[in-house]
Amino acid sequence: MTGAAALVIPALCSFGVSVVVVIASLAYARRRGLLDQPGQRRSHTRPTARGGGIGIVVAVLLCAMPALALLPDAWSPAVVIVLALALLAVA
Repeated sequence: MTGAAALVIPALCSFGVSVVVVIASLAYARRRGLLDQPGQRRSHTRPTARGGGIGIVVAVLLCAMPALALLPDAWSPAVVIVLALALLAVA
């Protein structure tokens, strides 16, 4: 894989996965009433669905982690696994 393609393909994969998961998670949050209400310490002015950040976590796990392990000059599998576990712990 050429240098540009090695970066563009995982980036497009991550974008697509994150869009799909964010849309699905926000629809689920709205259906279930998982909304942050506006208030004095909030920056939004209308009820806002929670949980859209899960799309970023899923995209990184499904697209970025394999890319880190498979690209030229790849990281060792142990480092990629530890990074993925750290991401899950923070998320």
